[in-house]
Amino acid sequence: MKSTGDGVLAVFDGPGRAVRCAVAVRDDISGIVVHLAQRVESRARPGEVLVSRTVVDLVAASGITFEDAGDHELKGIEGTWRRFSVAPPPS
Repeated sequence: MKSTGDGVLAVFDGPGRAVRCAVAVRDDISGIVVHLAQRVESRARPGEVLVSRTVVDLVAASGITFEDAGDHELKGIEGTWRRFSVAPPPS
């Protein structure tokens, strides 16, 4: 997968999966969740993946580990939000 600035180039193991992915992502989404995700993502350093507490809770027992990135105010969204950085896999 590669970012192309305003898009993404992805490789699939078959054309059917590529078409299904294209169909799944063609719909526009909106709402507070979109704004929250963008605000969390915009604070990430290059190569870093940041998520909210909600995501951490939803993937519990998945084997994905996180490092606490602290509480932050997010522009246009009330309150403070705890963010977490996806920890690198053990080597």
